[in-house]
Amino acid sequence: MKQFDPAGRIEFEKGIKDAVSRQVLEEVSRIEAKARALKRENKHPQSELAPEIESLKARAALGYQQQAQFYQETLGEYEKKWKKERDRHPNNELARLNRARNRIDVLTDQECVELALAYGQDPESLETEEANLLAARLRGTKEGSAYYEQLRDDMRNAHANQPWLKDPNAASLYRDMKMIENTQPGKAVFDAEGQVMQIDIEELIDFDGRLDSPA
Repeated sequence: MKQFDPAGRIEFEKGIKDAVSRQVLEEVSRIEAKARALKRENKHPQSELAPEIESLKARAALGYQQQAQFYQETLGEYEKKWKKERDRHPNNELARLNRARNRIDVLTDQECVELALAYGQDPESLETEEANLLAARLRGTKEGSAYYEQLRDDMRNAHANQPWLKDPNAASLYRDMKMIENTQPGKAVFDAEGQVMQIDIEELIDFDGRLDSPA
């Protein structure tokens, strides 16, 4: 069994952002209470509680998987709603495309490069249709081809072709989903100053009450 990581435990508690990780912490606290009771009986808590720890790891993995699936399905509803609204007003999309053509078609190759660089700093500077047309221009020119992949990356990061994610609630769900969807079995996920981190659940368990001891 892996050793307790006091610093990791503290960071985990500070960085919990999802329901599954909160449940993991609650279960860890319950296991620690049992460990204290077992030590008073001169028993070995790591051995006695090993089955419960393995059960927690399995349930956590399943919980993260189910939660990510729920987020994905909910985001699908946002997408359907956005597309339904788009289809109700087809002239709006046509107008955006015409505006995009009027803006991008008149640019020189160098101006396309400059606009692509500006988009990387401010994705709101271009509508989706403009960004797609700009990408097509860059890919087809000698000067712009070197900037094409970067523009596509910037578009993906800005969800340019997923406009339903501009809804703040959908954007929040998407961030939550991306945080937990790749959680490895046996680990718990948390946020550390904007970075997604994972820690082995075994390393969260303070069998010896070290966190309760005075510094």
